[in-house]
Amino acid sequence: MIDIEQGPVFSTHHFVTTNGSYMLYLAAHHLVVDLQSCFVVVNDLESVLANNPPRRSGPSVTYRKYIQDQQLH
Repeated sequence: MIDIEQGPVFSTHHFVTTNGSYMLYLAAHHLVVDLQSCFVVVNDLESVLANNPPRRSGPSVTYRKYIQDQQLH
């Protein structure tokens, strides 16, 4: 359960379905994760699962790019 006062505010659960598929459940309170952050996390996870981890020394999205994207909406 997500609890903004006592934590946690982000939670994960890894499980195997009845048909043998692996699933990763991610839950986060909207106060700590926005849509752009979700895209970054999902894209990074997809890269890692494809055995192609992201290689960067800086943030996935620069603050300038984030602001530009926000101004479009």
